[in-house]
Amino acid sequence: MPCVVRPEHLEPLAGAVFRITDQQGYQATERWTRNLAEQARLEALITRVKPPLPVDWPEADAGRSLPEHRLLLTPFRYPPLVNGSRFSAADTRELFVAARSLAAVLAERAFHALRLLEGSPLPAGRCIHRQQTSFSVQIHTERGLRLRHCLDERTLAAVVDPCSYAASQALGREMRQHGIQAFEVPSARVPQEAPCVGVLTPYAFVSTPFDFQDWTLEVRADGVTFASFGQSQVVSLPREQFLVAGRWPGPEPKA
Repeated sequence: MPCVVRPEHLEPLAGAVFRITDQQGYQATERWTRNLAEQARLEALITRVKPPLPVDWPEADAGRSLPEHRLLLTPFRYPPLVNGSRFSAADTRELFVAARSLAAVLAERAFHALRLLEGSPLPAGRCIHRQQTSFSVQIHTERGLRLRHCLDERTLAAVVDPCSYAASQALGREMRQHGIQAFEVPSARVPQEAPCVGVLTPYAFVSTPFDFQDWTLEVRADGVTFASFGQSQVVSLPREQFLVAGRWPGPEPKA
C-alpha cells in the first residue's frame, strides 16, 4: 500500500467518542469475594499483575499530562490477540478503539462477541450473559486523520475489508511511525453509521470518562441483544447482518 500519511492530510480531530467495555468497579469483582476487605485485596492483586503502561510516548516530553483514569489507559497496556486487531499487528501496541456514535460501538461489540462463538459454538438453546458499560470521553489532537478524506476509494475499501486485516494493519504501522494521534475510519461492520475512531496515544484525551451507561448483553448463536434497563433501551443485532457472501468473515485463525 502506498504511503498515505502526508502533511497535507493532517487535520485536527476533537469531540466526544463512545466506547464500551467490560463492567468496571465494585460490581465487577463483588461476586468473587465475601466482604469488602477481600474485594479490596482482589482489586489490588489485579492491578499488580497488569502489564506496565508504556512510557515511550513522543508526547511525554511536550508538556502534556498523561490521563490517570484506568478506562483510558488499559487498552494501551495489552498486546493484540494472535491475529492482531484491525489496526494493530500481533507485535504492535494496541490502541483505544471507539466511535462517533453508540450504534457503531454496539455493532462492533456484537460482532466480536459472536466471533468468539465461531470456534466454540453454544449448545442449542443456550446463551451467554455479559455485563458491559459504555461511556464517552473527549479527545483533541492536531495530528489526526480522516481516512475517508485521504484514501482513494480502492485503498479505503481494502482498509475496511471485513475479511482481512492486511491493509489496515500496514496502515496502522505507518500511522504510528508518523506520530498520528487519532484517526476516523468507516466501520467495517456498519459502514452506514458514524465512523469509528482509533486513538493511538493516551495524550489525545482531554477529559475523564462521562455518560456511563450499563448494558446486559445476551449472546446467542443467532445474534446479540443489548439491554440498558436504566435507560429502557433494547438493541438486537442478528448474526446475519455480519455475514459476507453468506459466510462469517475472517481473518482466518493462525494454526
